[in-house]
Amino acid sequence: MPFNKLDKSKIGKIRPRFKLVSPESKVDIIRLIRKAADETKTIDCIQQQSRFLRISIPLEKQHYWSPVLKLSCDENEIENKTVIRGHVGPNESVWSIFFLVYAGIAVLGFFGGIWAYAQWFFEKNPYYLIIIPFTFIVMSSMLITSKFGQRKAHLQTLHIMRFLRKAIDPVECIRII
Repeated sequence: MPFNKLDKSKIGKIRPRFKLVSPESKVDIIRLIRKAADETKTIDCIQQQSRFLRISIPLEKQHYWSPVLKLSCDENEIENKTVIRGHVGPNESVWSIFFLVYAGIAVLGFFGGIWAYAQWFFEKNPYYLIIIPFTFIVMSSMLITSKFGQRKAHLQTLHIMRFLRKAIDPVECIRII
């Protein structure tokens, strides 16, 4: 079952979101994935509530950019089928830090830019306009840093996706998104 069959981009690039449909029940799919995780020592699988799974690399092999695969299984969306939604992304702490820094820089750039424009418009000190290129430079460096993190986490992401593919290989799954 190729996860990237619908993706026309570069080979090896993993789409962060996917959706699978299976005729098996939610309980059977979760049991299958948890059983496969128990058999291997290279994956940690934590069940959160009754329909959510969090699949990650073991703590001793994790680094700052290590990915997490979050799965949810729903039975009521399509009749007699289970919909498995997956999202591969960074750890929650990394995501929170990046979001707060992006938001802080955006707010600083927006209000600082308005204030600098007002200073320039009233023909006062125009040196505050340096805030605008500073904001773009910091935002660009954050983007480059996140791309570096994606590249560093690529092998672990592939490992997690291969694990999932092998775990649900015995049941019929069709990728719809």
